[in-house]
Amino acid sequence: MRESSVYIIIPVFNRWSFTKRCLESIRKQSYKRFITIVVNDGSNDGTAENLSNKYPDVKVITGSGNWWWTRCMYKGVRMARTLGTKNDFVLEMNNDCFLPKDYLKKLINAAKLKPKSIIGSICVRDEKPSEVVEAGVRIDWKTGIVYGVAPAISNKLNYFSKMRFIDKIDALPGKGTLIPFKAFSLAGSLDYKHLPHYIADYEFAIRAKRYGFELLIDTKSILRHHFEATGISTKHTEGLFDYKKAIQIVFGRKSMNNLVDWITFLLIACPKEYLLLNLYMTCWRIIYGLTSFFPFVIFRPLVIPIQKLIIIVYQEIRKISRK
Repeated sequence: MRESSVYIIIPVFNRWSFTKRCLESIRKQSYKRFITIVVNDGSNDGTAENLSNKYPDVKVITGSGNWWWTRCMYKGVRMARTLGTKNDFVLEMNNDCFLPKDYLKKLINAAKLKPKSIIGSICVRDEKPSEVVEAGVRIDWKTGIVYGVAPAISNKLNYFSKMRFIDKIDALPGKGTLIPFKAFSLAGSLDYKHLPHYIADYEFAIRAKRYGFELLIDTKSILRHHFEATGISTKHTEGLFDYKKAIQIVFGRKSMNNLVDWITFLLIACPKEYLLLNLYMTCWRIIYGLTSFFPFVIFRPLVIPIQKLIIIVYQEIRKISRK
């Protein structure tokens, strides 16, 4: 039986220097059964010409310029499935990630150990490889808490080195995630119509988990990631405390805190019995973030007490409704 092929899908919009470094790291992989698919969505920095001239082995899909992440990934998955067989894999990748030479080999070895799994990677900060920035996501629907494993438990790479896998994962990011073709056959593809950019990766992983795929992080598969280059969030707002930046954070397509996307995600993915609580918690997290900006900062002392009061009232109402 032949080794599985890995179809590495990389959506890009400009940032050729990142794309070049990513592709060079892919070329050096010790595991050779891979095909790279770059989905170039309207780049105007010479990406198309450079791909054609310097990387003729890379398959390129050209987008219209408004595909965003999810539709790019959707198109890449569709191409991969026409080229591969049922035992092959898709590897979601960002162009601001860089792969050690044995990265693919380790991921495939992990997939052999866990045959009905979707396997994510540990992402470390490129300029500080001992610091973990992503190691999967856990979601407690009952309390409305969504948290990254690394920020919540430990951001030290050494902490995770003693374990083989990180389990009890509820969602995985769209970079360094190895997905068997069978997951797409059962769960469908990424939902670009409802979640065009952020959180579509979480939603797909949750959907696949409901079809019986375990979500894991392989602690041996480590990506170097230029973390600050991905999207915008409140961490990018130092010195920019004004209402225009606040609007960008809450409604911008590139924002990790886009309120419309988070509400859509909850309507699709959250169990119905916990939907109201999770909608509430999401809105309050974003409201709290808004109080970093002028003039909303004057309301910050009120946010936490009001939030706690409403949670108490909500819990009491649920107790009464269960009687």
